[in-house]
Amino acid sequence: MSMKDSASAFRKRMAENFLRRFDHADRHSRGALRLLAATFSRMSETESWDAAAAIAYYSLFSLFPMLILLVILGTSFLQTKENYHQLMNFIGGILPPAESLARENIQVIQDLGDKLNMHLPLKDLLQENVNQILHLRLPVGIAAGAGLLWSATGVFVILSKNIDRAWSNSEGRNPLEWRLVGIAMVGSLLIGLIILSMVVVSLIGLLDFSLGLLLGEGGVYHMPLESKLLYRLFPDVVIFIAFTILYWWAPKVDIRWSDAAFGAFVATLCWELSKMGFAWYLESGLSNHMLVYGSLGTVVILMLWIYLSGLICLFGAHLVAQMVGRRQAKAAPRESHINKDSKAGGA
Repeated sequence: MSMKDSASAFRKRMAENFLRRFDHADRHSRGALRLLAATFSRMSETESWDAAAAIAYYSLFSLFPMLILLVILGTSFLQTKENYHQLMNFIGGILPPAESLARENIQVIQDLGDKLNMHLPLKDLLQENVNQILHLRLPVGIAAGAGLLWSATGVFVILSKNIDRAWSNSEGRNPLEWRLVGIAMVGSLLIGLIILSMVVVSLIGLLDFSLGLLLGEGGVYHMPLESKLLYRLFPDVVIFIAFTILYWWAPKVDIRWSDAAFGAFVATLCWELSKMGFAWYLESGLSNHMLVYGSLGTVVILMLWIYLSGLICLFGAHLVAQMVGRRQAKAAPRESHINKDSKAGGA
């Protein structure tokens, strides 16, 4: 036997051994390993890795309108230091790299405010500029809202298209339909976020007041454990709802809410674990992005996190598609057998 034949036989034995071990592990996992393998295979076929990069690219254009809207909303509603910290915690829960950038900017503003008492002319000048910004708040807010809506629509259009590609039996949509789907998703998520925020704030206020009364403090109680837990889980709940809506709404196929929710739960769990690992990576000192990219390091890290989040979102969509496809494949022979029996009985 030649060397080439020996190498070929060795590779064949290794492949057979791997498949035998894989089948054994798959039986113990009740088909979970084969489901994951099919999911990643479909992701490679649809080029999900490149799609996540496109999602990160489109997301970059929504950052600056978002900052303008945050400034406008901040001057209107966030008037206490506690509100600012709550906002920063929420930003950190969704986009960990953005939290440090936002906190740095707020710290600069606070340091500047401490010096204003010693420089009254500068204080008057800044006060005049602030008044001008507040006077232009409405037109700037409308422009920022239009820019944010358009850019966010682009993000959801490219995201919805790639979620739809997870389903081989999807009919697809024309460009106008995709744009309308993107606008509808942005509006639904914003409305849902507002309602969820009101519910969380109401629950936290009720918990604070109730525990304060129980402890005999006249209804005053500062941030109990339950309130901290609600603030901690709030970003995860938002992500779970967003994933569920995307998986149910984006593909042009009939999907059960339970299937979409299951995929959203798995994706949210992966997203939370990735966030913890990403935060550890940034804090461990292993990353030298600031040395390579300089002042753009934070933006690069933010883009990397959006890329990972996009991959996780697409993974959940492909997982739902493979899970539903496997269930339908198992049900098809059963239905065919039932139809044959009914025809035989009729004959």
